[in-house]
Amino acid sequence: MDTSAFASRVRSEDVIDFFTDVGNHTYFLPVGEGNDQNMNRLRDIDSKVIKGHIIPRKVLFTRTMGSEPYRAYAYDPAELRVELSLVNQTDSLGNGYVLYAQSNTLQSDQRHRKGVVLSKIVRPNIPVKNGVVHLIEAPLMIINITIWDFIKKEKEGRLSEFLELVNSTPEFRHELFNAQEKTVFVPTNKAIQRLEKVESLKGNITAITNLLRLHMVMQSVSSDDVRSGRIKEHLAADNRRSLYFRVVGEDRNRTLTVEGGGVNATAVQADIGATNGIVHIIDRVLGMPYQTLNEKLATDPDLKETYKLSLMNNWNEKLMNNRNNFTFFVPSEGAWERLKTDHLSEHKKMHMEMYGNQVNKILDRHLVIGQELSSQDLERRNVVETVYGVFKIERGYGYGELSVEWENIRATIVRPDVQATNGIIHVIDRIMMKPRDLSRTGGAATLSVSVATVLVSLALLRGM
Repeated sequence: MDTSAFASRVRSEDVIDFFTDVGNHTYFLPVGEGNDQNMNRLRDIDSKVIKGHIIPRKVLFTRTMGSEPYRAYAYDPAELRVELSLVNQTDSLGNGYVLYAQSNTLQSDQRHRKGVVLSKIVRPNIPVKNGVVHLIEAPLMIINITIWDFIKKEKEGRLSEFLELVNSTPEFRHELFNAQEKTVFVPTNKAIQRLEKVESLKGNITAITNLLRLHMVMQSVSSDDVRSGRIKEHLAADNRRSLYFRVVGEDRNRTLTVEGGGVNATAVQADIGATNGIVHIIDRVLGMPYQTLNEKLATDPDLKETYKLSLMNNWNEKLMNNRNNFTFFVPSEGAWERLKTDHLSEHKKMHMEMYGNQVNKILDRHLVIGQELSSQDLERRNVVETVYGVFKIERGYGYGELSVEWENIRATIVRPDVQATNGIIHVIDRIMMKPRDLSRTGGAATLSVSVATVLVSLALLRGM
């Protein structure tokens, strides 16, 4: 195992002091093992990349390092932000694991691309006077592999099922191969194998192509882009559906999630860098729903308030029925916040049990039973009849978003076509209700009339 090539770059860049520095540090040193492509990365090594192989002031053996990311010497909040961590990957049969060092360039500069680079650890835990050394197969931080090449490397591993699907669709394979910037969300073997529907599609090239295109957007989308709010959604490569991104968790436990075609997927490994974009490995196949409408409401973070209210009088049980189809216009979390701001009294009433029947009727106003209406279906209609109302369908302005209108309340469909196994959800930004919907005076008036009728009857009996 020869580190001389890397050592030569250290001397050329005049940064040998980082390796003789007194203290306790962790070093990842690339050796001349592996293919020619690995060592070709050495030509791109500069002082910042060299510093991206060092964790300063910490001695981290593999058994104590865990998967937590640590700031590299190259970390500079104003310029280049690089973190180092360890990753375990099981083999294709699940019989063992391989340990990798991982660099994650969170913020790039002109010479260094954003993204994750993995390098196999070939010899870990070598104690040295000023810390510990881990020998790795190839340099970190240097991104010189395409998305297609990365996926092909996994042909015997966790992405072999995805590669098989790609190879069955020449059109999509070409799109994946070209140099245009893109982000691909790649389901693991386990994600694909758990769905019988995928197997049934394998003879249908058009269906497989459309499914794969849902897993790609023609722009680089990193976890940091989503966390910072720079990118929240993007049109998928099928040019029909959008993908919606969010980062959940806090600090070092943050996780990227993506929703497409009614399926929420979590990135089990995010931000893998390539010369033509980014790869995120995910735990679900997008566009292949496996949840009922009720389950979707219960698990989607943007639908949790509607789900909470749907529990009143067990109204939600109808949404568990897989023998019926539904279209549900579901108010977003923002819509409920807007109601709280504009009509605090009504918002409070909707959470009181005594108004359960009224809440059920308000939800019924948003529900169509017996029909599953996609956004394309809605575009061909002027009105839609719900259980407890009629919505006018309108084409919006600007980007042409669809909207629905009821009694002069207009709601934009902000997330169309969230698919479930028994129907479809369209997320809207308003709640179709009026203050009168929560009035209980009708019941009181009926009671007063009944009492008056009894009194009149008694009076008549006395007079007889």
